[in-house]
Amino acid sequence: MVDLVDFSMTEIVIVGIVIVISLLLNTVLQKLVIRLRKRSARNRAVNQRIFLNNIQNPLKLWVVLGTIYGIGSYFKLDDIPVLVYLLSASLVTIIITFVYVLYRAVQSIIQYYIRKGRLPNTTIFNTLTAIVTILIGITLILASLGISITPIVAAFGIGGLAIALALQPTLANLFAGISIIASKQINPGDFVELSSTQAGYIEDIQWRTTSIRTVHNNMIIIPNSIVSNLIITNYSLPKQDLAVVVPVGVHYESDLEHVKRVCLEVAADVMMSEEEGVKEEEPVVRFRNFGASSIDLNVILRAKEYAGQHHIRSEFIQRLMKRFREENIIIPYPITTLEFAEGHRPQKE
Repeated sequence: MVDLVDFSMTEIVIVGIVIVISLLLNTVLQKLVIRLRKRSARNRAVNQRIFLNNIQNPLKLWVVLGTIYGIGSYFKLDDIPVLVYLLSASLVTIIITFVYVLYRAVQSIIQYYIRKGRLPNTTIFNTLTAIVTILIGITLILASLGISITPIVAAFGIGGLAIALALQPTLANLFAGISIIASKQINPGDFVELSSTQAGYIEDIQWRTTSIRTVHNNMIIIPNSIVSNLIITNYSLPKQDLAVVVPVGVHYESDLEHVKRVCLEVAADVMMSEEEGVKEEEPVVRFRNFGASSIDLNVILRAKEYAGQHHIRSEFIQRLMKRFREENIIIPYPITTLEFAEGHRPQKE
């Protein structure tokens, strides 16, 4: 066993020089990181700035552990078990912290693009990032400890078919979830209606299921593989706002120009005064057909989003009914006229 007192003065001086150089290196690297952060802020290099923010504090630890590992490797202290374990622990700690910093940086970048609306806010992104990061970390740690990963990879290759068959439903849901997100046709917050009659807001797309929150504030959980095979009506695409069509019927004796003008005035007032209305859009009146007892028309308003249409429709009907009464515009009741052939008239008693 090597005795620690056997170190020569030259070796001790070398250790001291290495420590001093490490301290200077740490100072230089810290200043360099600060300068690069300022430059990335000026150049709006978001990804670089996020990575530098996450790396600044762990950099001090890496310099210290790297110095310990470098000194131990240089003097080849393989005969001292405690130092061997210390060197291995230092290397493993460097790898773990680096992988963790990489994970945090990637997560921060993903969250940034989610806030900018360039990526959907789904749990599956966090899950996939964590899985990939853990696999990278395990691979690096095993390689640093001298453990060959080839047998492990071979074992996974042999058992891969059995695992794939056993996890077929889970893998199908995972890849279906990735496909749903990649298509960008369904995003969290969108109001959708499925061909299976369920309807609501997309709450989250996880690695196995898609969560839909109904207008009654209940949660519907559907496997991703089923969602990907359904016909989906997305009321939030291509735009969030949507048309609110209100059918109206007026008497045949009505002045249609007058009716149209009144409907447009009431509709415009509703859209301007109500928060759910789209103020930039003008309402439209379209006469539809000659009904059995009325001339039928549609008044078309616009709501900012799906749930707002109910309030817009309710307000319009109330105000239109009041205005029709003021303007003496009649909404007729359905009338059925019966004609009897001669000889079949009802007899009076």
